[in-house]
Amino acid sequence: MPLLTDERRPADLHNPRGYFEYEPVKHLAEDSSWVEAARGRAVKIIYRLLRHLPNDIEYRIVFLERDLVEVFESQQDMLRSKNDPAALQDRERILSALSVELVKAKQ
Repeated sequence: MPLLTDERRPADLHNPRGYFEYEPVKHLAEDSSWVEAARGRAVKIIYRLLRHLPNDIEYRIVFLERDLVEVFESQQDMLRSKNDPAALQDRERILSALSVELVKAKQ
């Protein structure tokens, strides 16, 4: 299946295979007008935005689950490399909150 990506965020040290992102996805909660034109293509959408997909379209969703500790550590490495203060977030608090959110997202 072809991917819908804008190739605006190139591969880098933290994600050597690329990010496969499509900028309008980030604004799905406010504007879903692009979704119809995406038919027949795979689009990467984070779980928090799935609820904003239009109800009048049928979807096939592949829910990719990764080890949350691995995701957290990867994000922390990336944030530290950019000297982002978010790299100092409390690991257990973040992992606990993510676990709860993911359970809700799968319901």
